[in-house]
Amino acid sequence: MDIEIFRRKIVSGHYELTQHAKDEAADDDLDVEDIESIVLTGRIAKTLTKDERGIRYVLAGLTKNKKEVEIVCRILPSVAKCG
Repeated sequence: MDIEIFRRKIVSGHYELTQHAKDEAADDDLDVEDIESIVLTGRIAKTLTKDERGIRYVLAGLTKNKKEVEIVCRILPSVAKCG
């Protein structure tokens, strides 16, 4: 998997934040702009393959305030889903 796929989804708006992602982001004092920044500045840090719902990717990147954070995302046929 290439990080560019995630970046294209962010730039085109073809992504979705799950409620779990929104809750986790709020707990970590992050907002949608931070999530987008993490994807746009980040890299794939890990690939998680042992999930019956599909492969997940840990992306490590910088928030809008330049704090390094990791998030978990997956690619679905129509959107990138982070959560």
